[in-house]
Amino acid sequence: MLTEKDISVLEKMNDDLNYQNLVYPYVRLNNYKNTTSRLDIVEKTNNKHLNNLETKLSLKSILYRLAKGDTLIMDKVDLFNQNVRSFCYDLSYGLNAKVTANLYYTYRNNKGINLHFDQHDVLVIQIHGQKKWHIIKNFKEDNVEKINYSTKPNLDSDGVIIETILLEEGDFLIVPKGFWHYTQTT
Repeated sequence: MLTEKDISVLEKMNDDLNYQNLVYPYVRLNNYKNTTSRLDIVEKTNNKHLNNLETKLSLKSILYRLAKGDTLIMDKVDLFNQNVRSFCYDLSYGLNAKVTANLYYTYRNNKGINLHFDQHDVLVIQIHGQKKWHIIKNFKEDNVEKINYSTKPNLDSDGVIIETILLEEGDFLIVPKGFWHYTQTT
């Protein structure tokens, strides 16, 4: 059940999406197959010479892509939101590491971002709804040779162990760099 505090956070995020100048590449969309092209989501202009320079996003196009199952990604939210910036600063100070905040939104019952790994540690905070995180925990090996993690794992293989973690509102998860993972909303 949403509390008044939860609603105010969601309203602030909604304000950021609706009333700020949404620009690419800070706001982009991705589906589980590949990244949605910038040209699918930018405001179109009648000047064919300016089309490649356009960065203002079309809210109508974004909503259409979300309805089709894409994930909305807002990179570096801390640049646009003072509360998030303060949180990142405090966390950065406590961890003695650079911290930035990205926001991901996937409509329910959709696969989120495709199978990938990150080149940095990821701290996930679930602020709304639920999301299943599927993390490739290990590869079963008959020998003790070093495993090549740069090779994309075949999820249908018997040699892959997948750990599924359900995050609910208020939960957090740390995904260390180099761990293959993908997400799915519930």
